[in-house]
Amino acid sequence: MRRIAIEDEGLHQAGPEPHWQESVAFGWRDARSGVGGFHRIGNEANLSTANMWCGVFADNGDQFRWNAEDQPLLRPHSHGLNCAGQSLFHDGRDLRFQLRETGAEVDLVIEDIGLDPNKFAAGNVLDTKIYTNHFNSNCRVRGTATLNGQRYAVDGLGWRDHSWGPRIWASFPVNRVLLANFGEDLAITALMQVWVDGTVTKKGHIARNGRKDDFADFESLALIEDDGISARGCEFNAALATGERISFRMDLVGGVICKTKQRVGFDGVGECWLGDRSGFGLFELNTNARLGTSLPPYALHCGLNNGPGKRSARLGTVPFAETLARAGL
Repeated sequence: MRRIAIEDEGLHQAGPEPHWQESVAFGWRDARSGVGGFHRIGNEANLSTANMWCGVFADNGDQFRWNAEDQPLLRPHSHGLNCAGQSLFHDGRDLRFQLRETGAEVDLVIEDIGLDPNKFAAGNVLDTKIYTNHFNSNCRVRGTATLNGQRYAVDGLGWRDHSWGPRIWASFPVNRVLLANFGEDLAITALMQVWVDGTVTKKGHIARNGRKDDFADFESLALIEDDGISARGCEFNAALATGERISFRMDLVGGVICKTKQRVGFDGVGECWLGDRSGFGLFELNTNARLGTSLPPYALHCGLNNGPGKRSARLGTVPFAETLARAGL
């Protein structure tokens, strides 16, 4: 039985606000094939414009990036969102993600897994600032990806979200989103927002075997690159109301720096470890403290030019946990 209505995968009736925006975000990776990606589509109905963030990464160093703003708002799918060559939509049978650009093509079927999708509606703590309505879900992905001429069969894990409502980008100079999907029985979600007035919102939980337990508090320690905005990995520590503590680490294998309006940030995917379990990880990091409206002049491993490319050579990837141990932390 489908848990999200097909109609909710498409555009909703826009409100009167000029900054009304509907968006989808989607991260995925197949660890065995060594390929993954992060994608976002924003549709601004009252401005008739669309924007997109797109990154596809392979373990061999191949990568593709595309970041575009103020594109024509096209609606090729009845139940989905689109910007240029990137779409996330329901075709009447399956939920699909497709990317068609020179240098990268992706065609995936998305299946929600685990607990019912997390849903937020009007009146939540993030209402009027970020989105009035929202759902997100862990998922499994299957299909194909072609990057720099190499074709990959994809059977992996991922995460997606969909939100609609007024989007005031200047309301949050800093945010972090951490997702860890270990499969049907285990997942972690955490969101941290720092608002312009200095207040902080944290929401997060761990889902285990059909039960969800909220975090009383949590922290994320990011391993930041020399560019000051992208990350190599992170460590996450959380406490439940029961006193139980949860810690996991994430090593990122690819990421993309993109912008829209007053937001410039990094989104990466990689591997997570919790005890003896490994799974898919997604880390969104926005340290855009002064609400800049342009990309940074310098970035490591991500690239700032649209199109296919190669990640710059690394000096040697060291798992974050080992880095902390060397520092005596």
